[in-house]
Amino acid sequence: LAVIAVYHAWHSEYPLFLIDDVDAELDQKRIKSLLDYLEGRTQTFLTTSKESLAREYAGRASVHKIAHGEVVSDEPIY
Repeated sequence: LAVIAVYHAWHSEYPLFLIDDVDAELDQKRIKSLLDYLEGRTQTFLTTSKESLAREYAGRASVHKIAHGEVVSDEPIY
């Protein structure tokens, strides 16, 4: 998060933010805090193997299912 703040200070814009397997290291409370902080600041791409987490944030994001390295559908699934 500090890198995002420094990048913004130097460039007056926010970077793209990639988070792979967010629930591997963070609990639900910290995931919510992180995503709430990032909302409106960065374009965020997040991966998770937990369908329940995808459903929880589907109202605020486009959610796509990937299977065997390919997008299962061009349309958001939720």
